[in-house]
Amino acid sequence: MKIITLALLLITLASCSKKQADEIYKQNKVSLPFKLGNLVYDDTRSNVVAPEITLSVMPSKENQKTISPELTDNLKNDNQTIINNAFRGKNLTYDLVIVVNKGKKTLIKTWEETKEQIEVEITLELTNKEDQSMYKSTSLFDLEVEAPWVSDKHAQEMFETAFKNALYLGLKKVQDELK
Repeated sequence: MKIITLALLLITLASCSKKQADEIYKQNKVSLPFKLGNLVYDDTRSNVVAPEITLSVMPSKENQKTISPELTDNLKNDNQTIINNAFRGKNLTYDLVIVVNKGKKTLIKTWEETKEQIEVEITLELTNKEDQSMYKSTSLFDLEVEAPWVSDKHAQEMFETAFKNALYLGLKKVQDELK
């Protein structure tokens, strides 16, 4: 009886684990021959709000919320680290504008499904003031996780990971364009 109880407990715990977004940005394989000048965020989204979402505790027919969360200071600091690791040059200085085209998270807890959805689309614009040369790349990162329960904290972690992944992939596209 104890073995059956233990097996059921392990199966339950395994089914309740939440999927995490792959942290592609940790690969650290981008090397741009530029020095970073100014870094600017241009958030083109409408209705940007604080990153918290509250859903009803009980599943219902219409229990879904979508927000465009603001970029937290912690996320901006992590982005700065990714950018500093990528910009390895000493001579040419490029300013970087991160245009946030889309960035939203959705929590769904209905009778039929429970899931978290993340959508991020950013455009990177690198400009050299001296010779007016420019590089531009757009990257997308979408993620959907079905889980036995949804959590705003988990969705925010996934949103921040997706944003960092999109930034990294955009920088990688610029690197590939240079080859």
